[in-house]
Amino acid sequence: MADLAPFKTLIFLYLRDNQEILYAVLRRRDNGFWQPVTGCGEVGETSRQTAERELFEETGINPEGRMVDLEFSCDVPVEIAFEHNHWGPDLTHVPQHVFALETPGSELTLSSEHSEYRWVPFDEAVEFFTLPANRDALVELNRRLRSSD
Repeated sequence: MADLAPFKTLIFLYLRDNQEILYAVLRRRDNGFWQPVTGCGEVGETSRQTAERELFEETGINPEGRMVDLEFSCDVPVEIAFEHNHWGPDLTHVPQHVFALETPGSELTLSSEHSEYRWVPFDEAVEFFTLPANRDALVELNRRLRSSD
């Protein structure tokens, strides 16, 4: 395993279906949580590089420079990061940087980390997420997408 940097990324995939925006929610295989694409940085990576790598690893999608940095971040408790033991006992929170990518199609190739995915409208997607930081970030993305329509 690579040396992990103390930050996380969150990547929301969305698509437009007529007038509706649908968001991808992925179910973790290990604990059943639903989440967007998420991952931990590796030492030497920027948050964008981490987001691009995680997106490809978890869904098979190559963002090819199309990913949008929402310039929205929040601190999350290290306990929610499965990698938290790598950072030592003094670190209590890490920043989580949020990105989004509009996809032209709905097919994802999931890694072994996830067991299934669904495309759902905002009101449903927000209910899938257990973690407040995921819900807050989705609310922000949805607000931006709606204001740009």
